[in-house]
Amino acid sequence: MPEIRQRVGYVTEGHRLYHWMKIGELENFQKASFPDQWDGQLFDDMLDYFQLPRKKKIKHLSNGQRAQVSLGLAIAPGPELLIMDDPTLGLDAAIRRQFLEGMIQLIQRKGNTILFSSHILSDVERVAERIAVIDRGTLRADCSLAEFQAAVRKVLFKFNGSVPQEIDIAGLLHKRQSEKEMELILIGTSDEQIEAWAKSVQATFYKQIEMNLEDQFIEYTAPENARRLFQWEVS
Repeated sequence: MPEIRQRVGYVTEGHRLYHWMKIGELENFQKASFPDQWDGQLFDDMLDYFQLPRKKKIKHLSNGQRAQVSLGLAIAPGPELLIMDDPTLGLDAAIRRQFLEGMIQLIQRKGNTILFSSHILSDVERVAERIAVIDRGTLRADCSLAEFQAAVRKVLFKFNGSVPQEIDIAGLLHKRQSEKEMELILIGTSDEQIEAWAKSVQATFYKQIEMNLEDQFIEYTAPENARRLFQWEVS
């Protein structure tokens, strides 16, 4: 519906723009669709921030510059919701960082809601307040970033003798073990539960191993029967 479309901005993967147009011409083309809500000052600010000249044709821009133009065109109408579909895919690290900083400036300046879909989870970790994890079409998590990061944990246990065969601990997702060490991936397991289990199986030492969001996502979505790649990983 047109009235809903006026309230939603969209940045696509690949940033498909009319290559024969100049940035200024593309601005006028986009502005015509939002005559009553176009924020020319905001678009000017974005061009200044990314150092983009209005007279340059889209076909002469780099992939990163096209992404920056796409962001400016999407936010200038002042959408209540900005949907971004893998907008940093294919960009080098420096341009990705600059693009994300532009997003952060937008959020801080306008307070917009941004739905940001990405396979580059370090980018998500940098900008997101709330995340949703979709695994093979199923919504597996919908919570704050901090809540997810606190819930998914990797803990290493060491033993003098052989590792225990029975693992009775709340929140177990996966295990990996060698002759005298065991690594458990847990979700929602408290420090007290971990300590109690370590004592019950007479572990000589245990510690939590830090994970970034990508590590946590992979562990959280890995199937239980994932093929093991190394001989020391005993099922």
